[in-house]
Amino acid sequence: VNVILITDGDETCDSQADVVAAAQDLYQNGVVVGGRTFKVRVFVVSFATSSQANANQIAAAGGTTSSYVAANEAGLA
Repeated sequence: VNVILITDGDETCDSQADVVAAAQDLYQNGVVVGGRTFKVRVFVVSFATSSQANANQIAAAGGTTSSYVAANEAGLA
């Protein structure tokens, strides 16, 4: 079970700490399906103007170490 987060900028609705905590919760506590608990890994794709450092924090908390960077449509594909 995975989440793919594609972002075109840093978090503006909540704090960076809130986003990191949400990714960490998904990975550490997971989701329960059919009585089984599955860790949810969070993959982060930074597109255009987002901060690589902030995106890496979210990815690390979500169990995927670091984010991916895409500067254009080809890189996003």
